Amino acid sequence: MLRSDDYAVVQGFVAAGTGVALVPRLALGAPRKDLVVRPLEGPPLAREISVAVLRPTASRSAHDLVAALTSQASRITAQWARSVLSG
Repeated sequence: MLRSDDYAVVQGFVAAGTGVALVPRLALGAPRKDLVVRPLEGPPLAREISVAVLRPTASRSAHDLVAALTSQASRITAQWARSVLSG
């Protein structure tokens, strides 16, 4: 078993023919053109990503940043799903 915290390296392992990899959707980024990405069958898997802010002193800017990060993560996930799962 090969392991790496660098998902580009993981894609390289797969491209080199060393096996298959399970990669979180957001970590996959733009998949290599020479690889095929397939969703897993069965119940959907999820990965929770959190943002921490200091209370009660969190500024309006901090709250705006959390909202922007949440929106961006949703947009990236939807965009990735459309591009990868459509072929």
